[in-house]
Amino acid sequence: MSTDNQFPQPPEEIQVKTETLAAGTKMWRVHKSDYTGAGFNPGYGDARFSPIDNTSGQRIPTLYAGESIDVALMESVFHDVPHSGDLKTYSISKFDGQMISELTLTEDVLMAKLHGPALRHLGITEAELIHSDASEYQHTRAWAEKIHASEPNAKGLKWDSKQAGGLTYMYFGDRIAENVFSISTRSTLLTQSQIAFERIEYLVKEMGVQLVDPDTPDTE
Repeated sequence: MSTDNQFPQPPEEIQVKTETLAAGTKMWRVHKSDYTGAGFNPGYGDARFSPIDNTSGQRIPTLYAGESIDVALMESVFHDVPHSGDLKTYSISKFDGQMISELTLTEDVLMAKLHGPALRHLGITEAELIHSDASEYQHTRAWAEKIHASEPNAKGLKWDSKQAGGLTYMYFGDRIAENVFSISTRSTLLTQSQIAFERIEYLVKEMGVQLVDPDTPDTE
């Protein structure tokens, strides 16, 4: 991956391509129980495109979602599972306080495209912007801030998940309100959602992960 002095910085002028997500588009979100199903994160965390500020230095609330449950899970609770052939364990305690919600857009929403040929128009590769490691997040967030400033009509970003191979969305809370989303499947704890647990079982098998209970005593 690029080192700090090699990572491309956004130029003064960038050309942002946009695409409309139609009203009725459904998506899934995995989120802390601190937030409602359509509640925005006010600026906590350390993610690829958040937290970010506007041109006045004010923090922009954000909301992440994925087009499928698999994307939502892989971009949240399973985000840091290592890429290795070794046996990987995952503590089910990491599901504590995590909710899953299905959202539906109630109106058309214009999004900045960060996938496909549109990235060539921006002047950065998918490997750099989407597939780079967490050590580069300071740079990828700079691109998110530049896109936010350069395309005032964009209500968020959309890209192909590095983790799961489906579309991921991030919405700008200064340009879109919670009522743009309806809760189409009631927010439920991950550990109590049958449909989520079915996908969790599938994903851990695909990743070669063993779920472990930290409260189970070691019998060896």
